This record gives sequence, structure tokens and C-alpha cells, in this order.
Amino acid sequence: GEAGRVESHREYERLKNALLGTSPQGLSPEDTVSYGVMLSELNRALDGERYKFWEWKVDQMEGPQSWIATSVATGQPMKTAEDAQALVVRMKSIPAYFASYIANLREGLRDGNVAARVPVEKTISQLDELLKTKPEDTVWAKVVLKLPANIQPAVLPQVMAAVDTHVTPSLQELR
Repeated sequence: GEAGRVESHREYERLKNALLGTSPQGLSPEDTVSYGVMLSELNRALDGERYKFWEWKVDQMEGPQSWIATSVATGQPMKTAEDAQALVVRMKSIPAYFASYIANLREGLRDGNVAARVPVEKTISQLDELLKTKPEDTVWAKVVLKLPANIQPAVLPQVMAAVDTHVTPSLQELR
């Protein structure tokens, strides 16, 4: 939403100013590359604001239907019961995130900004496949298998319930 975009903008500007306040001269070749990548990413984020990407960005690779699950699969710690509860809390926040995403796209429609046909079609196809997936075959259920075996039985029903009540309805609404 708007408040989040304002906060992000401030942080992007702060990081860019801090980076530009540091000279790349004398950096190692690896750090020089990192400097350039960071500057490019910050400029890309700021350009996204200028062109209101939030109003029309529909993407099968970086859309929330994709990146959230990928982040969970690759980065969600799953070693303790607390980690498992953090996953459930994150899953319960998905409807609010998707609602905001959808509201942004509707804002784009009102402003005459729409995504390109090909990524929209690919995203719809991807959503159709995700919606066909049995809850026990989702990334959400599979990540539970990373937990110690003695924790899994208590957590799996909570995750399955969150898939049914939070994740799947959010995917349906985006579809």
C-alpha cells in the first residue's frame, strides 16, 4: 500500500545515498561488482516507483504466488516448534498481502495501467496449476518435512488448515 511504498522509498534513497557516499575506488574486484549490482538494484527499485510497477506488475516468476512459496521453500527456518509457528503466522498474513496486491492492480486498471498479455496468461496458467495441487503436495506441507520428526505431527494439521483457509483462497482471489 501507499504507506509501505513511502517507507520503502525512504529506505531505497537512504541506501543509495549511503552507497554513493562510498567510493568504489580501492575495492576488490568482487566488491566492485557488488557495488555496481547494489546501485543497479536501488535504481531499478526507484524507477519502479516512478513507473508505478505496483499497478501493473503481474509476473509468473516474481508475482506473490511464486516468490512467497519460493522464499518459504528456500529460506524458511524449520528447526524448531517456534520456526513452525512463525510459518503458520506468515501463512495467515497471506490474505492481507494478496488483497493489497489485488487492490494495487485494480488501481492500475483505473489509471489505465495494465500488465502485458503474456505474463498475465502465464500467471493465470500458473495459478490454475497451484490451485489443482493437493494441500499435502504444496510447498507449505513439504517444508514441514524439514522439521525434526517429533515436531511434524503437531504442526502439519496447522499448516494444512492454513493452506485451506488462507493460502488457497488468496490464490483463488488473485486468479
